[in-house]
Amino acid sequence: MSDNMDQALEDQIFSHHAQSSCSIGLNGTNSCVDSSFRVHGVESLRVVDASVFPIAMGGFPILPTFMISEETDVILGGLSNA
Repeated sequence: MSDNMDQALEDQIFSHHAQSSCSIGLNGTNSCVDSSFRVHGVESLRVVDASVFPIAMGGFPILPTFMISEETDVILGGLSNA
């Protein structure tokens, strides 16, 4: 790649605390998952991690991520794997 392309990528790409790539929302038009963490338009697939945050949060995302896992435990608690 050219030096300009390398610099552009270096300026724009990061991987520290990646969030919000699969945001939660009401429909598949503006989001990837619903309030039960089900992927819009896909059966039997849920996403439960920091990628569901609608916007990237400042600071460390560990506590909100733990809260999402607790909520998922409540949501999935009534479901059977049988």
